[in-house]
Amino acid sequence: MSIKYKPAAAAIALAFGVAFGGAALAQSSPIKVGFAADLTGPCAALAEDGLNGAKLAAEQINAKGGVLGRSLELIIRDTQTKPDEGAKVARQLIADEKIDVLTGVCSSAVMLAESAVSAELKVPFYAAIGSTQRANIELFQPYFWQVQANATMEAYAAAE
Repeated sequence: MSIKYKPAAAAIALAFGVAFGGAALAQSSPIKVGFAADLTGPCAALAEDGLNGAKLAAEQINAKGGVLGRSLELIIRDTQTKPDEGAKVARQLIADEKIDVLTGVCSSAVMLAESAVSAELKVPFYAAIGSTQRANIELFQPYFWQVQANATMEAYAAAE
């Protein structure tokens, strides 16, 4: 096990624990994680690294009994780094696969498209790479959270 991925595994476990709280205790079905990632197109290299990290985190979390006794199941789809494809994939994962949480996006444009679907269908959406501030400031919606600095924060930090 690489030390590099321990914080990622801990962050994912914490996020799912908060998102699913006590309701998860009564259920034994897996927590379905829709990983709608930009696996082809300009973001492919970053998205593949994110996918590898998510697979490793899910493996480590599941090996320790899952989240509140529930295993994690990754359902992976390629958005092709296209906003319209990202929205279509997000909608399919939510409606057909019945995912519990959506993640995986790299492109900020795809992130905005997936966030709109997340808000409409009221499914939690977690972003770790896309960085447009529009997602959590101008187009805020309560089902979206992001763990990295947004582009405005990065610009202010660089100027400082």
